[in-house]
Order: sequence, then C-alpha cells, then structure tokens
Amino acid sequence: MGKHLHRFQDAWSPVQRGKVLRQLMIEILESLGTEGNEGQYARQVLKLSYVSGDNQYDILARLHIGRSTYYRHLADAISLFEHHFIGHAQPSVRLEYPPSVVCFVGRDRVVQSCLNDLYAGRSIALTGAAGVGKTLTASVLVREWTQNRAFWYSFVVGLNDRIENLLFALSHFFHSLGASNLLTQIVADRGATNTDLAISLLRADLHLLSGKVTSDGNSDCRPILFCFDEIDVLRSDENDAHMLIATLLKHLKAEAPLLIAGQIVARPYAIDVDREYRLTGLPLDDLIYMADALGTPVSAEQAIRWN
Repeated sequence: MGKHLHRFQDAWSPVQRGKVLRQLMIEILESLGTEGNEGQYARQVLKLSYVSGDNQYDILARLHIGRSTYYRHLADAISLFEHHFIGHAQPSVRLEYPPSVVCFVGRDRVVQSCLNDLYAGRSIALTGAAGVGKTLTASVLVREWTQNRAFWYSFVVGLNDRIENLLFALSHFFHSLGASNLLTQIVADRGATNTDLAISLLRADLHLLSGKVTSDGNSDCRPILFCFDEIDVLRSDENDAHMLIATLLKHLKAEAPLLIAGQIVARPYAIDVDREYRLTGLPLDDLIYMADALGTPVSAEQAIRWN
C-alpha cells in the first residue's frame, strides 16, 4: 500500500490510512469489471451487498436468486476480491518493520532480561492481554538489537499466514543482507518451493550471513534475531498451513534467537520457547508519566480505570 499512501497528505494518520485503504478497495472492486463475466458478476454482487445500501430482499430480487445461492455467490465474489487485493497490495514484497517507539516506560528490567536471553541464543515469548504492550516491548528489543539484523513478521489471518508468504518474506530479508540462495530457488520455482528444500536453503543463507564481513571490514558476529508478532492467530492443531509455519519456526529456533509475541503462550501452538515473559499492566506512576509524555495527561483516577 506504500505507493497509495504517498498519494495523500497526512497519509500516515489512522484516519487517512483508512481512507487510503477504502480508495484502494474501491479501485480493486471496479477492476473486477474487466475480468470477464465472472469478474463483472462478482463486482455486482459485492456492490449490492456492501455499497448500495439495499436490504437483502431487494438484493435477492435484483439478482434473481434464492438466499442460499446468494450466500454461495457472495463467498465466491469475496474470494475473487481477496485474490486481486493481495496481488495489488503485494504485502510480502516489502519487508515489514516493527512499529516506531514514541514512548516506552516501566519495562526496563524486562527488556534487559529478554536481551540477555536473546544474546545467549535462547528463544523467548512475550505474552499478556491485548493492549498490554507486547508489540511495543518487542519493538524496543529489535531496536536494541539493530534492525538490519532482525527479521520482523506480524501474522494476519488470510493475508500472510501461509508458508509461501513467510518463505518469500524470509528470502527477501536474507537477500537484503547479501544471501540469496532461498530467494533464487523461490524465483526459479515461481513460488512453489518444496518446504524441506526451502529449510535447507534457509540454513545455507544463515550460515553464509553468520560470517559475513561488514562495510567497515569487521565480522558481524551478532546472529539474526527472528521476531514474530500475533503468534496466537496460528492454529497448528486445526490448520495444516499453520502447522507448516510452526514447523518452520522450530527450525529457525534451532538456528538463531527467536522472539514470539501473542496473547497466549506459544506452547499450545507447537512452538516451545526457553522462557516466557508474561506482561501485565504498568504501575500507576508509569502510566501517568506515559500519558503525559504523549501529550494526553490524565488524573490518577483515570489511570486506575485504564489499568
């Protein structure tokens, strides 16, 4: 979506990002009309369902179909739209980076303990309730590690939760550091790389990067840190595609430090870690300080309600 964001002023504000996304979806919806009869019908179904404001009775009457047929056609139209949206937005073509850290308080000891574990080559999990600061804490760890040696990936169901998405993102990251075995194979196979072969090439790229010499002539001995956010969306006990990802993460864990973050501890998802850090709410003083630093001062009573 980057090229679309740059078309608008203040494009990175939450409201403007929503407008950009809406505009992109409208453009893709209209483009379905150029995809033959199937695309034209899908566009009509989607417009009637989500744009026209018509009730379901009127939609069924205009399409001359029954309710069960309508739901089947709507599912097909959404699937076609998803395919075009992902192809247009290309979510894995650009490397993902962690959110920028504007204000961070109250977790210094946790951060230092996490860094000690990661420097020792251990794997860790950041868990806790939604909004408690898992992603922000992980972002600070990446910043301390240096971003050019850290890979960041946030799982989103239906968008990038397939092994092909993850392998391409990893290959792109390795290529940016100067190791292209995995990317070369993926390009040669047009994205259909065998998982076992991909893991072997991944190891080869990691081995190559472990002894790589930096521009100042020194060996960059710090290992690559692999960070995976929203890990709890993976359902490896229910979803074969997610099981493949869990298997790949196990291999990564054996090769380099691994950081995963999610609301639930990773073990139910077949990804064992050496240590889990369960994050809880910030102390009241830290919460008040953070709100003040962000320009939204609060009273102690308000902070208690938030916490």
